[in-house]
Amino acid sequence: MRVSILMLKPKELALLLVSAFLIPMPLRADTKVMGVEDLVLLSLEELLNVQISTPSKSNSNFQNAPGVVSLITRRDIDNMGARSLADVLNNVPGFTVGRSMWLGHHLTLHTRGTFTLSADNILFLLNGQRLNDALTGSAFTFISDYPLDNVKQIEVIRGPGSALYGANAFMGVINIITMTGKDYKKSTRISARKGDNNATYVQAEYGKKISDDLNIALHGSFSDFDNTNLSQKPYSIINRQTGTSRTINNPVNAEASRSYNLGGRIQYQGFDFDMGYQASQYWNTWSSGSVPSMTSKDFRNQFNASLFHTGLKYNKSLSDSLSVKASGSYVSHWSETKLKYWTWPIVFGEVLESEHLAKGDFAYLEYKTDTLNLETSLEWKPLADHVIIAGLSFEKDSLDESVDKTGMHDTDGDGFQDTILDNYVPAGKNVIPASSRKVYAIFGQHTWDISDRVRMTTGIRMDDYSDFGKTTNPRIALIFKPSEKLSIKALVGRAFRAPAMTDLHAIRDSTVDFLPNPELDPETVLTYELQFQYKPTKSLLLSSSFFKFNIDDIIRRVSTQNPDKPGQFTVTNSGERTSEGVELELNYRPTNESFSLFANYSYVDATEVLAGIRTQTEGIARQSFNFGVNVDLFNKLTVNVNGNVRTDWTAQTSTPMFGAFKPPTYTILNTRLALRNVVPDVVFTFDVFNLLDSKQYFPILQSFAPTGLAFNGRQFLLGVKYEY
Repeated sequence: MRVSILMLKPKELALLLVSAFLIPMPLRADTKVMGVEDLVLLSLEELLNVQISTPSKSNSNFQNAPGVVSLITRRDIDNMGARSLADVLNNVPGFTVGRSMWLGHHLTLHTRGTFTLSADNILFLLNGQRLNDALTGSAFTFISDYPLDNVKQIEVIRGPGSALYGANAFMGVINIITMTGKDYKKSTRISARKGDNNATYVQAEYGKKISDDLNIALHGSFSDFDNTNLSQKPYSIINRQTGTSRTINNPVNAEASRSYNLGGRIQYQGFDFDMGYQASQYWNTWSSGSVPSMTSKDFRNQFNASLFHTGLKYNKSLSDSLSVKASGSYVSHWSETKLKYWTWPIVFGEVLESEHLAKGDFAYLEYKTDTLNLETSLEWKPLADHVIIAGLSFEKDSLDESVDKTGMHDTDGDGFQDTILDNYVPAGKNVIPASSRKVYAIFGQHTWDISDRVRMTTGIRMDDYSDFGKTTNPRIALIFKPSEKLSIKALVGRAFRAPAMTDLHAIRDSTVDFLPNPELDPETVLTYELQFQYKPTKSLLLSSSFFKFNIDDIIRRVSTQNPDKPGQFTVTNSGERTSEGVELELNYRPTNESFSLFANYSYVDATEVLAGIRTQTEGIARQSFNFGVNVDLFNKLTVNVNGNVRTDWTAQTSTPMFGAFKPPTYTILNTRLALRNVVPDVVFTFDVFNLLDSKQYFPILQSFAPTGLAFNGRQFLLGVKYEY
């Protein structure tokens, strides 16, 4: 449903009218800017005063931010020894990192009981600038293995953000904040880890404050691993010709990855410039699993991807009450997908080991997109308790002509489609034509400190898309602090997920029976949130968050019901999804830092309506538990244990090929030992990921598989870190 001001419901229109007369500023609090080395020593009280900007595009502290926020600091990342962004996000309440099984290579996100195959319902930012691509609307394909070597902190909004950020800030916003030169006390940091599965992780950083006006930060990393024996639990399939069931015993998967990351950030007076390049190569045998003799790279699916980004920001104070911000960014994505045929004979009930039947590519997809973003805004403080933020934004998304080659042929007359390496010819070439879209937006936000204990933040954004039209998204947040120990937040907001360009634009020479729909509308979500934060002591913070949201105009792929082409499908807006739940959090950080603890629990109940029938949303872990314990012994040895539990899954329904599938409860346990103060400026580390060696368990073509089960198995790593 396209949204304009005239089409808003009375309550929503009233919200906008309130927004027109009220205006933003953080609650009065003495916050301070802290460098990364300071974060290592932060108590809970100090942590709550670290400034964050994602919820409001204006600095405020953790408790006063107008949103339900998770903050991951560099200390948290170092303590757990996280290898990538995926390791970190699994500890965020309501988040579960998984793997899209339709293509088998990229990661996706379950967020509060909903997910999409490409995670395009989450907006990813780097230093406040958009990373999502133009084709799918996602960025997780490219940055899920972001190495975290230069990350200062990660700010996660759990909830809608379209009132500030526009498209895809639907279920959440993730902003990766990188280091600046002034954040380093020691200018150089080098670390290396080596372990089983041929694993290598190498990172290097350099940062220096050259003068009061100039600082510079550089970083680079390389990672590599190859696991050829990822055992998987047995599962059953249904032969689609005979209808008989068969159990696949002792399937084995294999996975290898290699990535490179280079970048830098320069700040000069009011200018902030950053640039980075990431390239990754990825091989796997994900899907139904293979016989052990077919796990070499010759038989694996292959995926190559790269991301280049550059951004420039400028901040200027025009007076004590007025400042201007301007930013521009350019992001280029490239991806190449090569799927092998060898997994399919297993699906059809035949275990074939013939090399010539395994090595041919049956699908090939390549695409390149470019995104240009420009934004300018004013921040005005007309009165001591009011601040207005108003801005304009322009975005241009461009898609180069993308190629999709798919070919399968029945070569031996058995009724199955076979791909033979020696005489392989693609069955067809499908082309998504070169296309582009332009987006113009205007946004405004204001907060009013009604009293020392009450603040109201309201905002609205209107986006105008060249290919599907206009959408308007408001929000309102009320923060009430009845005492110094208790803070209450009440939030209501609307957000939207733009249709992907693949869903809107026609495919030429199509042989895959997919019909795009240029009449698609965006998905919309209306979310209600209530959060209580209670700090009984200076070292302990307890939090409970309650949410409920309703998604309308869900973008789905459905059958065209064409009797001549029973496999033909298209994309349409149909049905709705409702989710409600609770997130409980505990964070204990004493001042002496000898012991710290975090734990969070999430419960979600998600249902959806399609064709008038309400059912449970498939593949959802209703209950999630995450925890981490950090102990410092004798000022020399730090022990960290962290883990994730996912349980009470909803089943995925049966298909013509597979029976219903319900993931089991799983537990992932990780640990890190860090030895310091033995050699000056050197820290020795020992990591174990997936300590319990949890096994994978999923059949082919189910849309979601938990990453924790475990996408690169149990892994041991020895490491060293040197700072000077």
